[in-house]
Amino acid sequence: MINEVTLIGRIGADAEHQTTQGGKSLTKFSVATSESRQVDGAWETATEWHKVSLWGSEWLHPKLKKGVKVYVKGKLKSHEYNEKRYWEISAMQVKVLERDDTPRQQQTTGWG
Repeated sequence: MINEVTLIGRIGADAEHQTTQGGKSLTKFSVATSESRQVDGAWETATEWHKVSLWGSEWLHPKLKKGVKVYVKGKLKSHEYNEKRYWEISAMQVKVLERDDTPRQQQTTGWG
């Protein structure tokens, strides 16, 4: 069986970083992906929001700011809280595709 998720999207808010009691680094952030389609001659865009968690990420955390375009590869995980099921992506790889301090039309290369 395969459990693999690949996303390219924009970060919705600055990433949150924490260190567990055991000293492990954890970064959490949300990524928006959009899909456009034509319905009755008019274009509609649907946006999906994805929660992402990334372990061992203290070096990447400062670059994960609102609006930055990222590539995320990971696996889908679920957990229950208050009798509700929640889904998130446990990232194995995150790449910054654009910096947020460069005008969009000038962003031809990324770093990360």
